[in-house]
Amino acid sequence: MVTKFIIIKEIKQPREENVENEIEWLCESFGFANKRDKNKTAMRIFEIMLQAAHKDMALSSDDIAEKAKIARSTAIHHMDRYQQSGIIVKTDQGYELRMRNVEDTIEEMELDMLRMIARMRRIAKEIDEGMGL
Repeated sequence: MVTKFIIIKEIKQPREENVENEIEWLCESFGFANKRDKNKTAMRIFEIMLQAAHKDMALSSDDIAEKAKIARSTAIHHMDRYQQSGIIVKTDQGYELRMRNVEDTIEEMELDMLRMIARMRRIAKEIDEGMGL
């Protein structure tokens, strides 16, 4: 089982609305991309995964590495991070976007976060009761 690790950063939306800027904003908002990522590797990989989702395809780490022109180990590193967030899943066929589109994928991630918060609330209540608070 992959441990979920979801980061959400509040980042100013791009001034110029176009798909490339919005993908970059989304990657930065989820903590996948940052200023050190000069080659925008995280963004390129995410775009590759979106193109694969459009074709209803799963990709291997070799496929991703080849398409992004990066080392396979780099592709695996990024795919691990995407999996931890819940945006990408690994199936027998390879890596794929969790749902058929970005909006549905983010909606599923939102449900994951709500479940995590509910679990934390239950435990917090038990702690409070145990501590007499």
